[in-house]
Amino acid sequence: MSSSYIWGTSMNGGIYRLESKTSTWDRVSGRGVQCHLFKTVSAVDDCVWALGTDSQLYIYALSSDVPIRCPVATYENQRWNPLDKFTGRKLLPTDRYAYSSEDGKVHVPKEGFKRPSEHWDWEEEWMLDENIRGEVTDKGGWQYAIDFPAKYHPEKKWNSCVRRRRWIRYRRYIALDTWAKVCNT
Repeated sequence: MSSSYIWGTSMNGGIYRLESKTSTWDRVSGRGVQCHLFKTVSAVDDCVWALGTDSQLYIYALSSDVPIRCPVATYENQRWNPLDKFTGRKLLPTDRYAYSSEDGKVHVPKEGFKRPSEHWDWEEEWMLDENIRGEVTDKGGWQYAIDFPAKYHPEKKWNSCVRRRRWIRYRRYIALDTWAKVCNT
């Protein structure tokens, strides 16, 4: 059984936690932040938020067996033409970007993704999603359609003029059991 905690702040800005199995308050280290004094604290099962005396928000994520990870995705779009076959370099002016959001309205190149802060790290390189929201794709991860944004299907047909595939990558939160400043964005 995992531990439960009651969290609190002292009058002089320290943060303490009381584990459900003991009756001793333990001071939580200010390791990881320049501000070691906090005004207030709020918590849920595996995460604590605190407001520092510097008026910045901080987060303290407890280690667990389940990692904190977020997927990011971009869609690679291509159009067929008789000379080059399928290509993303010769899209029509009315087409979506070569790399875009799912609806094609936002330019989302793979190299445009950045970690939100130093508290995140990439798990692996980009990989193809061969099952886009429960819809199957061909072996290369492609879905085909007559035009953008028509209904996509997994097989290339005689009238398939466009295709798309989804690239995904995961980032993992790595600042566990330490205070991390929440960035202002």
